[in-house]
Amino acid sequence: MSTTVEEPIVREERSARPGWFVSPRVDIVLVLGLGALLSVVLSLTTVHKGAFLVAAVAFAVLSDYPHVLATSARVWLDPRERQRYWRHYLVSWVAVAAVLSALMFSGATVIVVAVWAYWQVFHVLKQHFGIINIYAAKNGYKGPRKLLKYSLFAACLAPFVYRASQGLRFSEYEVLGHRLPFSELTVPTPPIAMPVVYAGFGIAAILLALLAGEQLRLRRAGRRGLPAMSWATFGLAVVSYNLSYLLVSDLFALILIATTTHSLQYHLINWTRNNTRFRLSTDPAERRLLLARLSSRRALPLYVLGFAVLGVVAGQLDTVLLGVIPLTFVFHHFYMDGALWKGKGNPELAYDLGIAMPKR
Repeated sequence: MSTTVEEPIVREERSARPGWFVSPRVDIVLVLGLGALLSVVLSLTTVHKGAFLVAAVAFAVLSDYPHVLATSARVWLDPRERQRYWRHYLVSWVAVAAVLSALMFSGATVIVVAVWAYWQVFHVLKQHFGIINIYAAKNGYKGPRKLLKYSLFAACLAPFVYRASQGLRFSEYEVLGHRLPFSELTVPTPPIAMPVVYAGFGIAAILLALLAGEQLRLRRAGRRGLPAMSWATFGLAVVSYNLSYLLVSDLFALILIATTTHSLQYHLINWTRNNTRFRLSTDPAERRLLLARLSSRRALPLYVLGFAVLGVVAGQLDTVLLGVIPLTFVFHHFYMDGALWKGKGNPELAYDLGIAMPKR
């Protein structure tokens, strides 16, 4: 890599490595503060179906659908990603759409929502762990992470298992005179005895204690422990999952509550990746692309507005064709992110996220 390319990259990377995606204010207020607030609002509105549906539609249109569609925007509006993934994207999207259409139009909607409910839990938890890891890397953490992962999953899955033991049910939903396709469906669950539920919470408690001990030993040995934002992300995930799955019974509400912080995290990390990728580009033509312009700090309001408009369009499709089109994008988002956010096949990803500096 030539000096003329390296110097601006190194200069930009140094200014983008204080341990945050954007800044303390944006990271804390947007993801932790607003995520927690939206979770509380959705939880409280479940006592009144009308208020809940208003809050649910607003959240879906302004944050949830946009974060799902951001995956497609990244593939098709970034020439580097388009070259790598266009064939993978199209083949997998058609496959997902075909399977969903066959299931839903044959009356097997319950299978679709069952996969949605279970897959969404792991999709969200994997992202929480990814965000925790990124904050850790940005702050120079070099310690073990296995207990961290096991503790996070155990502490969040224990309340999910409890709710599954009580039954995973959707209520009746009608939006603008249209009945949502998953209304009054019950997701199949295996028989779960209460001793199994108690064991899940016990395992989570043991793993959390082991994690705390591990981190304490690191600090006593003079080594760097997990940074505050990693702990904050971990804590918000655990508290949110436990309060929602223990206190709220409506499955649609639970899915949305889990998606609040998740969608905001996704907007933050996706915007950061796009912003850095184009800001450090040495190709003037790339800097003039639509995604590059929308991902600049000055255009952030337009970025939000643009995806909100896409969210409105997607929301209109929820009431036609049994919701196949938006659900196809949701399932495909679950799948495609497995390729887009892995270092393998994405050698620039660590640089785009401000985790690593390019080698000279």
